[in-house]
Amino acid sequence: MITKKQEIIQEWTRLTAKAKARKEKLLDSYDLQRFLADYRDLTSWINSMMALVSSDELANDVTGAEALLERHLEHRTEIDARAGTFQAFEMFGQQLLQNGHYASVEIQQKLDMMTEARKELEKAWIARRVKVDQCLDLQLFYRDCEQAENWMASREAFLGSDDMGGDNVEALIKKHEDFDKAIGAQEEKIAALAALADKLVSSDHYAGNDIKDKKEQVLNRWKHLKEALIEKRSRLGESQTLQQFSRDADEIENWIAEKLQMAMDESYKDPANIQSKHKKHQAFEAELAANADRIQAVLAMGQNLIDKRKCAGSEDAVQARLGSIADQWEHLTTKSSEKSMKLKEANKQRTFNAAVKDIDFWLGEVESLLKSEDSGKDLASVQNLTKKHQLVEADILAHEDRVKDLNALADSLVD
Repeated sequence: MITKKQEIIQEWTRLTAKAKARKEKLLDSYDLQRFLADYRDLTSWINSMMALVSSDELANDVTGAEALLERHLEHRTEIDARAGTFQAFEMFGQQLLQNGHYASVEIQQKLDMMTEARKELEKAWIARRVKVDQCLDLQLFYRDCEQAENWMASREAFLGSDDMGGDNVEALIKKHEDFDKAIGAQEEKIAALAALADKLVSSDHYAGNDIKDKKEQVLNRWKHLKEALIEKRSRLGESQTLQQFSRDADEIENWIAEKLQMAMDESYKDPANIQSKHKKHQAFEAELAANADRIQAVLAMGQNLIDKRKCAGSEDAVQARLGSIADQWEHLTTKSSEKSMKLKEANKQRTFNAAVKDIDFWLGEVESLLKSEDSGKDLASVQNLTKKHQLVEADILAHEDRVKDLNALADSLVD
């Protein structure tokens, strides 16, 4: 009886021990399966997230690039939000290892694999962030390039125009000066654009070659625009000079035409106030002399335009204009000289006529004296008549030079 009792107790003890061992093993198996399930879930999440952060998608404009960056930052937020889950997984695994779990080797392996997977995910996210940032920088660069090229295109149309302003060249030059100031302001933006390109290239941008090519394209276009600006400024200056010559030539020709009417006036034929007319013409000749340099300056300006080929293709017209002005000026000076000579002759005629009138009057008086029949009645009266005759002779002698001058003046008038 006692023996049987002991056998039963021993069997019970073994049974309870087995039951306990079985329970512990089942609990360990449960913990392992839970651990492995967490591992699979986290691994699946990492793989899906890895696919997202490893995307090769790139944007073609600034808006798209900003959307890519925003989405990538959302991935960062989601990754950070999973940090607690990964920490709990790590702690669970370490707890199993500390408890001497029968699958410790597998658990440690999974923990190591999870750590490595998280590191790879972090690397992938960082690499993608760099690329997304570069994509945004590239699109911002392209946008700035497009704005610069659009700005240049509108100015190229102005510089490429053959319009030299016509009669309104001063207004066109003013517009050109404003454009020149705008070029100066835009210079800073172009420099900033080039600096941005250099910065992107030096940071090993994935599109470094494209950026360099685009920068060179914009800078070359900018260079050509400034060269066109200089050329246009020169052409406008030529046009302004040509139009200035045309205006000056018009003014000179109008002035010559006005003066020619005065030079061809035949007022010298009327002897009235001839001295006043002569003095007036002397003032007229002084005015011509004073304007001679102005005439020569216009002629020199036109010749300079021809010599330097700044006539905008109108060299023959400018040459003809110069010849016309020179001819008109010569005609004016010739007519002025002729009128001066005729006025001098008219003045001489007036002087001669006045002198003749005086001489005739004097001769009449002298002849009256010489015709006298009075020879004296006595010595005193004869002496008195003799003295009077001596005075007449002296007067005749005194008039001899005047008569000679009058004859010389008459000869000059005849010649």
